Amino acid sequence: MRKFIMSMVALGFLAAPVLMLQGCGNITGDTAYNDNSGQEIDNSYTFNEGDRDYGSGTVLVCDDANCSVMVDESGRTITNADDEADAGDAVIGEYSDAYSPAECNAAGFFYCTIEDKCLNQRVDDSSSSCSK
Repeated sequence: MRKFIMSMVALGFLAAPVLMLQGCGNITGDTAYNDNSGQEIDNSYTFNEGDRDYGSGTVLVCDDANCSVMVDESGRTITNADDEADAGDAVIGEYSDAYSPAECNAAGFFYCTIEDKCLNQRVDDSSSSCSK
């Protein structure tokens, strides 16, 4: 019995490093900053679509529940500096209290369901709340 316990302890010491390394194997997605069609990522506000992060100024088109990055005919990302920007529904990092819940959250702001409006508070800030 003692040999069995000792062999299990030894096996545990050998298996622990393998299991710890396996935890690092679960990284998915694109961890590098991409070109994003010439757009530099402003890390103050970001929107993730697929495996890419888009920064402040990127124009979004939204339906009732989801938003996507707006692109032109050639697939280039539309920003608020482009002529086509007015056709979008929201802009990452630009606040509007008229945003819908999907638009508000995708733009990086906190939507208060109690007040039924977008608040000028970051969606990723734990102190964001509906308190008046």
